[in-house]
Amino acid sequence: MPKYYCDDGTYEIEIEADTPKKAAKKYVDGGDWGESDTTRWISVHVWMDKDDDGEWITITVDPPEPECVDGHEHDWRSPYSVLGGLKENPGCWSHGGGVIYTEVCQYCGRYRETDTWAQNRENGEQGLTSIKYRESDEASEAYVLRRARRAVESITIKYDPDDYPSLSDKALRRCLPDEYDVEIGIALIPEICILGIEINSEGLIEPVEEEIEDIISRL
Repeated sequence: MPKYYCDDGTYEIEIEADTPKKAAKKYVDGGDWGESDTTRWISVHVWMDKDDDGEWITITVDPPEPECVDGHEHDWRSPYSVLGGLKENPGCWSHGGGVIYTEVCQYCGRYRETDTWAQNRENGEQGLTSIKYRESDEASEAYVLRRARRAVESITIKYDPDDYPSLSDKALRRCLPDEYDVEIGIALIPEICILGIEINSEGLIEPVEEEIEDIISRL
């Protein structure tokens, strides 16, 4: 396998790789570039020997996706009530030759912003794609709570005590039809899904309005 020298101007190391680009990628993957909540671009000089001028290769480093609540994977949505913009394309705004569009996770309320006309400040290159994450705010958290409450209020299903002996998260998910996205409530505020329902005398699961209101008021 060929060996390449790689250097970003800070330190030089020798790397075995099939191609110069793969060598640059290994160089970046093995480096410590500090924490960042947005995309960065690392330029790496790659060459094979002293007589080789080599080439500069730019590697994209996206920020790590923050964890969602309770180990769930993010489900990115574009609610007009939170993001604004055009109703047919919420959260999307023109930017240079591209767009910036924002999404919100329906489980935790965090934001993901994607810019399709980003610029590498090191060399001025434009037309790149960058990603940025932002923490939830009052608007996105209210959106998540609204979805959670709607999910709980829509629950009225048959409950078989022999199959589902307790109202655990797992049991509740199993006995709910797919159209009831009750995982929203379980992920963000488990109390709503566990305390906000009851089994009536006919074996139906129904929401308990008073408990739902009480729980939401304490959040």
